[in-house]
Amino acid sequence: MCHSSRRCGLQLTFGGNVTISHSFGRLALKGESLSVIKVTRKFRLGKRKERFTIKVEDRSLEWASRDVSAIVLEGEGLISSGAIKLASEREIRLAVLVDGDIAVLEPLLDRDPSPLLGQVRALANRSVLALRFLSASIKNKMWLLEHVKHMGGGDVEAARARLAELRRDAGDWRKAWEAEGRAMEVVNELLERLGAKAELVEYARMHVVAEATMMLVAEGLEPTIGFLHPDSVQPALSRDLAIELLHQTADFSVLKAPEQSRRSVLTCLEKRMEEEFTHPRLNVKTNYRDVMRRQAKSLAAYFSGKSPGYQPHEEASS
Repeated sequence: MCHSSRRCGLQLTFGGNVTISHSFGRLALKGESLSVIKVTRKFRLGKRKERFTIKVEDRSLEWASRDVSAIVLEGEGLISSGAIKLASEREIRLAVLVDGDIAVLEPLLDRDPSPLLGQVRALANRSVLALRFLSASIKNKMWLLEHVKHMGGGDVEAARARLAELRRDAGDWRKAWEAEGRAMEVVNELLERLGAKAELVEYARMHVVAEATMMLVAEGLEPTIGFLHPDSVQPALSRDLAIELLHQTADFSVLKAPEQSRRSVLTCLEKRMEEEFTHPRLNVKTNYRDVMRRQAKSLAAYFSGKSPGYQPHEEASS
């Protein structure tokens, strides 16, 4: 079960059954520990002994560093050198989202370099992965069309036919990227007809890309070296990975949000990421956040030679 709580611009995401006793300046947890802190307003991130302090406006909260695995900061704010040092010592990743760009402050760890080396070598045959990512992307776009056709939005069957045509015409990574761009236009036009604000769609998608970035970095991969997405669209590999889940999570959440506002969309997205379902290929209970983590690990295994291939995530047909 996923529990979310908002206080002065903070969104807190918890895993497992957690009882929250919440007062400004203190956060007590029972059960499983806090996993991710997301701050969505102007902030000041600091350190007090072995605890993180976050001030938003005139209020502040604290977390024991042992209970934190990642911190996501959105917008402008200040990060103290003490907080960065504490994050490094505890191997906690800091991700910063500003105007659609993502930066990850990664702890310096001794890591096996083989996933990154394999990632670079794989560029020699870029089209193989690019076409796999495109195939999954097209199938997941069709999944979205199927799940929103009752909402109106025009001729869904014509859109499906157009997507299938784009997939057939892609023969190498350059054509695959062109096909992905046109396929995304098909989906964006549909979302617009259904009343989804383009700004909110992009906002939700960037949150999924941010999570993909952190999971790739955790596996020792370089988020900027992609296969389907070109170097001009960064972080390229993060977007490659995110495209496997973008329409089922971000786009779906924007359409299902009770209000067309950032707060409402982000709340729906968090619930969607933790929503349990049966994995179509592995036949096990999982959620979208866990699927993304599995896919990042699978990519690293493929690049390091521990797995013979990589299979992007595709939604089961209705």
